[in-house]
Amino acid sequence: MHWFLDPIQKQYADFSGRATRQEYWMFALWTVLFYLFVGVVGLGFAFTGFSMLISIVIGVTVFALIVPSLAIQVRRLHDIGWSGWWILLSFLPYVGGLTLVVLFCLKSQDGTNKYGVNSHAVQNPPTENPVLPNTPSTPSV
Repeated sequence: MHWFLDPIQKQYADFSGRATRQEYWMFALWTVLFYLFVGVVGLGFAFTGFSMLISIVIGVTVFALIVPSLAIQVRRLHDIGWSGWWILLSFLPYVGGLTLVVLFCLKSQDGTNKYGVNSHAVQNPPTENPVLPNTPSTPSV
């Protein structure tokens, strides 16, 4: 559940930095599950006197999740080394959305790119040669 709550609570409108594949796709999964839950609850109240109230609640929740959804998509594009402006591809029918799904599935850039440090990259490379212990990994000249 933290995959859904952390981008909302800690990075609501944070369009800088990077988001890993797992971070993005877990947020997407929890968002879909949340929408399904709200939809089922809305259907449960569809034929009662509360249908207008439920419609307002659904509209507010959808509107409230637009900003963190866009922010995590931009951070995901940053993670693969692309500008966040590529999110505008979503306005192209069919092709744009499919292209973004493919981009969101790409592997993260290793190390640091112009958008920040890869949080899952190995920060400290080994200092010893794995073949010959106790010898430096860089050749001496």
